[in-house]
Amino acid sequence: MAQLRYCRETGALSQSGVFIEKFGKSAVLIGGNISRETVEGELRKSLSEKGIWLEKTLWYGGESSASNISRLEQQLSSASFDVLIAAGGGKAIDTVKALAHRLNKPLVAIPTIAATCAAATAISILYSDEGEF
Repeated sequence: MAQLRYCRETGALSQSGVFIEKFGKSAVLIGGNISRETVEGELRKSLSEKGIWLEKTLWYGGESSASNISRLEQQLSSASFDVLIAAGGGKAIDTVKALAHRLNKPLVAIPTIAATCAAATAISILYSDEGEF
């Protein structure tokens, strides 16, 4: 059974390594360009404090679409890592949720906007590459 935990508190990002270390010693961060830039420094520091290596950081592709999920799967095909970390809004998180399911990897979601329920739901909403629902 999946480990489910929802954390919403001041300083949660600076303590993220405490939550993520339960999933392994290496991670990949995937999300929007601004979201990754916003969280990466503090995330990397917290992971490092727990002996976790951030293997890669990748852009999710702009749409939560089957082709972006497949592209990310291809990009990670030769990578060795334990956990996926999604950062961004709903489309970014939904993309990485679907990818985590395909790769059978645990997922940690770091929402960077308050208007999304993607971090708290198990489903992924997919769109076409043109953004059509």
